[in-house]
Amino acid sequence: METTKSKAVEFVYQESEIHFLLEFEGSIMINATEMGKLFDKETRSFLRLDNTKNYVKAMLRKKFNRTDWDDFEPFLDEKQIKKEFNRTEVYDYIKDNIYNSNKKNGTYICRQLAIKFAAWLDYDFDIWITETIEGLLFSEHYIIHQRKVLEIEKTKALIAQLEYKIRYKIGDIDTAIELLDAQQLLLKLQTEKRNAISNQVKNIQYSFF
Repeated sequence: METTKSKAVEFVYQESEIHFLLEFEGSIMINATEMGKLFDKETRSFLRLDNTKNYVKAMLRKKFNRTDWDDFEPFLDEKQIKKEFNRTEVYDYIKDNIYNSNKKNGTYICRQLAIKFAAWLDYDFDIWITETIEGLLFSEHYIIHQRKVLEIEKTKALIAQLEYKIRYKIGDIDTAIELLDAQQLLLKLQTEKRNAISNQVKNIQYSFF
């Protein structure tokens, strides 16, 4: 079981640090608080825009295959969402993949929102943010990481099938051996996935600076 779910990497724009959070599952979150401070603007001003809210609703429609988002406020806090909309799973998805805010580290937003936020702040900054994200997404290590994620999901599905056969006594000794092999493969793939992100973190800054 992985205890560390992400790694923070800092890039420098005009002598100011912008932290990028690389998730082990493949997503990228950017520190919006740091982005806004560069131009003396607050993240919440951008999040309050109707265009921003409607964009997030479009992301949620795609994810949850639902159309009833007209009265949904995507940037309410957890208690408000649970009380007013009873959509705990939606809040969890937003927090993990779109928008996450805390007093210690500031507000992090997904790469799609970060690009829109950067364009709202400054066009030159928008180009820098976009190129930095593209450099991360198309790096060799990121591609390896994404491949390992797919292989891990496939291996987990195989393990579940083999465990089912053994649990209900519809497998034989070969099934047990195949299960052990699959479990060993899973551990190997998880290590390779972690290494891919670690190598990406070590090398990407050299590509930019």
